[in-house]
Amino acid sequence: GHVRAYHGGREVPKAHVARIRLSMPAELDTWVCDANGDGVLMWGAVPGASLVGELRTVAGEVRSLVGNDARPTICFDRGGWSPKLFKELGLAGFDILTYRKKPAPSEPVSAFRPAVHTDATGREHHYLLADRQVAIAYEGGKHRFTCRQITRRDPDTDHQTQVLTTRDDEDPAVIARLMFSRWNQVNFFRYMRAHYGLDALDTYATQS
Repeated sequence: GHVRAYHGGREVPKAHVARIRLSMPAELDTWVCDANGDGVLMWGAVPGASLVGELRTVAGEVRSLVGNDARPTICFDRGGWSPKLFKELGLAGFDILTYRKKPAPSEPVSAFRPAVHTDATGREHHYLLADRQVAIAYEGGKHRFTCRQITRRDPDTDHQTQVLTTRDDEDPAVIARLMFSRWNQVNFFRYMRAHYGLDALDTYATQS
């Protein structure tokens, strides 16, 4: 979900603009980027759209591109949190990768192991990771969604970041790198704003 702030005089629904940490009149675009953060698909979301609802549309659009046999991974932030949606995506042949919205109790220090991932450029990324299965309750505890939780611990601050996924990679560092490189998409938006006028006002014309 890319939020484009609106500064005109028309009545436009508000949205949270993360880069300035404010809620203000804005329009929302839905972008699908590849693993490098480069844009692949984009459409304007209807006013008031949620990332949870948009992810269902994303799944349909991506499936039409990759065919029925592929099992893509959809990586998104906490705005798409919905264990019910996670289950739907799994049944539709997708893996999910996202941050845990409501953190569970911290993992014991003894659960963490050093892990290293070497990316396509040859750069090494070092992590301290804990890896286990969890069950997320939803709809008042009537249902549970079982998945994998990979937790990264910062060795300097002891801060823990919990990541949920349905991927079954043997090496958890692969999954950690995919999640924490999601910032490539933020960099893509920043570049597009600066060099291609992504958020520039196209016209003063209005329509209902």
